[in-house]
Amino acid sequence: MNKNKTNIKIQKCSTSETTRKDTFTQNNNQWLAGFLEGDGHFNLERCTIIINQKDKAVFRQIRRKFKCGKITGPYYNYKKVNKKWVLDKDGNRIVSSIYHRMVISKQTQVTKIINCLNGHILLNETYDKFQLFVERYNEKYHYLPSIKCLPKPPLEKQINLESAWLAGFVDAEGCFNITNNGASFRFIVDQSDEEVALNQITNLFNGSVTLKNKSKSNLNSKKKHFRYTAGHRNDVRRVIDYVDTYKLHSAKWRDYLKWKKAFKRRWPNLFD
Repeated sequence: MNKNKTNIKIQKCSTSETTRKDTFTQNNNQWLAGFLEGDGHFNLERCTIIINQKDKAVFRQIRRKFKCGKITGPYYNYKKVNKKWVLDKDGNRIVSSIYHRMVISKQTQVTKIINCLNGHILLNETYDKFQLFVERYNEKYHYLPSIKCLPKPPLEKQINLESAWLAGFVDAEGCFNITNNGASFRFIVDQSDEEVALNQITNLFNGSVTLKNKSKSNLNSKKKHFRYTAGHRNDVRRVIDYVDTYKLHSAKWRDYLKWKKAFKRRWPNLFD
């Protein structure tokens, strides 16, 4: 491991109102759409919405605002190499990650979330699944007024400096990174098969989009893995302006604050 590299990682923590007073005060539906596009799943068979996340605190935020969802877990992903479990010296499987799950299944709650998301779903694959999900909802609850799936909005309508969609997506897929003993700062967003959407982010902050190699556990996937990176100090400054306006609601908010504090120490002249 490179000793000069420091990654600010998500910490297990509860989120208090004293550290983040801006709790879903604006653009709630845009934020939720961005977050679900990163970590959400539409279950057609059961007509439920499922979100998997390491950060349990963000689920509490969703429940507080949208009054829905059941939280379960923790669940464990175990490490595999060549399709075989990796064991410790005692013969126990090694845990690679821990996550929690939110399930939205009650009809009234599913109706509410569909209406919140409708018109804000942006990514191609997610939008296709959302369309099918709305169709499934209308079939299952045929005795209720049907919901019409609104057209997918243009990229620039959702990914812009006046929309909270990107903040939600960063809560799901973003990363704040420091390398070279605090001399280099990076803002990173990863996503599969959505190069066009990531390119739109470059219109906001500059930076670049690259095609990344697949991980060993994902070699058989047909999807391409793309990464957006902002690393120049002026680009990072633009990211800070955005996130300060459209605050994150997961534990990444604390990661961001540490990252920003270190950046301001390194480049104080940018904040004069």
